[in-house]
This record gives sequence, C-alpha cells and structure tokens, in this order.
Amino acid sequence: MDESMLSSQELAEERRKAADEAAHVRYLNPGDFIVFEQDGVFRLTLPDDRTYLKFSAYRTFPLSMPEKYISLRSDMDEIGMIRDLSDFDKGTQQIIRELLNRRYFVPRVLKINGAKERYGGMVLDVETDRGRKLIITKSLHESLSENAAGRCFITDVEGNRYEINMDDESSAEVVTWIQQRI
Repeated sequence: MDESMLSSQELAEERRKAADEAAHVRYLNPGDFIVFEQDGVFRLTLPDDRTYLKFSAYRTFPLSMPEKYISLRSDMDEIGMIRDLSDFDKGTQQIIRELLNRRYFVPRVLKINGAKERYGGMVLDVETDRGRKLIITKSLHESLSENAAGRCFITDVEGNRYEINMDDESSAEVVTWIQQRI
C-alpha cells in the first residue's frame, strides 16, 4: 500500500496493525502439536500443517518461571509458545524438558576446594552437583552476576555458567568466600 495516499490517522492504524501482527504469539495447547524422536532427533508436527525436522525449546523466563512460557522454534522462527508445560502429557513434557536441559545446562557449585589468582583472573577448584571442576575466570568482578531470585552465577572464560544459590544454607561457605572477595 502506498503510504503517501493515507491520512496520518490511517497510516497510524496501518502501522499499529503491522506491529500487532509482528508481535502475535501463537499459544500452543495440548493437541495442537505432536513431538517425537526419530533417529535420535526430536521432531514436531502441527497436524494438518507441517512437520519440523528440527526444533528447539527456549525458556522465556528461565529463572522465575522455568516451566512456563516456553518458546518452541525452528531455526529462529517461532512455532509457538507453551503457557505451562504441566498442561501437557508426560511424553511431551519429557521431550521438552530434555531440549531445555540441553540448552540450559548450569551446574550448581556446592563447595570451593581452592582458588588462585592468575593473570588478573581466578582459577577455582570446585565441587558441583555434576562433579569436580576447575573454573577459570577473567576477573572475579566481571565473572559474577547476581539476580533478584537470590542466585549468583559465575561465568568461565569459555562462557559456561555455574550457579550458586545465595539463600541455600548448604551454600553458606561458598557465599562467604565470594563476599570476602568482591
């Protein structure tokens, strides 16, 4: 449509409609799609529409609502949004959780065995819920981030994240160690 032929009010209305279409979210309900594994790859089918040979799951609110508002995407195109994963059958939940666990792998630090400063960064020897790990960071100040949910994250030089729950009594030793250094 030629915008020069529209009044300012009509132009504003056309732009609003275009923005509404761009922001449209397709919410997926049980029965709207089928997920399955084939040859080690998870696939998604929208009945009477298409099958996505590869898709991913993303948490919209990964810390505050990890099981709600999950975006399903093929490449970067959104297929749709799951409001609440618990609304779906166990098989669908299992596949979606597997995809999420692959994307959001964040080991939890349980204990710091030792730490050394090295070239302005830190080398931390830690115990995590996934086993022992050496975490190499840039400066500790740059590598630490804290969110409102009482969690602290350490990011290593490779971009891997490790979680420390600041409110958990079992993390008290780790929290004290961090607070002494920042």
